[in-house]
Amino acid sequence: MVWVTGPLWHPDYNPVTDTVSRLEVGSPGWPQTVAFVVFGCFSLLLAGILYRDLERRTLTVAGALLLGVFGLGILGAGLFNIGTASAAHQIASAVAFLSVIAAMFVFGAALRRDNAPRSMVGYTLVSALAGVVLLALVLLASSVGSDALAAWNGLIQRAFILTWSAWLEVMALRALLLSQLGETASPS
Repeated sequence: MVWVTGPLWHPDYNPVTDTVSRLEVGSPGWPQTVAFVVFGCFSLLLAGILYRDLERRTLTVAGALLLGVFGLGILGAGLFNIGTASAAHQIASAVAFLSVIAAMFVFGAALRRDNAPRSMVGYTLVSALAGVVLLALVLLASSVGSDALAAWNGLIQRAFILTWSAWLEVMALRALLLSQLGETASPS
């Protein structure tokens, strides 16, 4: 919710053109920094829960570990403010973004292997492919000479974030549902 409300509390912030990390810059930047740290910690918690509860198979363990790397990357994005430690922030963000996309592909393969409902397998793989395309657009929009895309960089990044964050929520709810039903947890 922090990046959704950012324009209300951060002067000169434009959600259409500015990335979410831009909310960290300046004196009103602390809410976004805190949001990155909290989200990173919750992502690490989800990774730990999935690692604990899923059957120990190569793909599910790899997927949980990739989500752990994602959580560390988001945590790093908060600890390394883009305004004061831009290179470290960019590296942490890149690690987070690449690992969450990889996790989607890995869990997609695990779901398929375990004969999960086609809708879940399809949703996971479509989310992963959309993540790749949207990340490529984010990178193009932030590169030099992409003025047409740069005008939409903030919106493109938000679509990218919504893609993987919605998938993370579906995975978390699915794990919760499986644990409440008392079933042997598998990604399917």
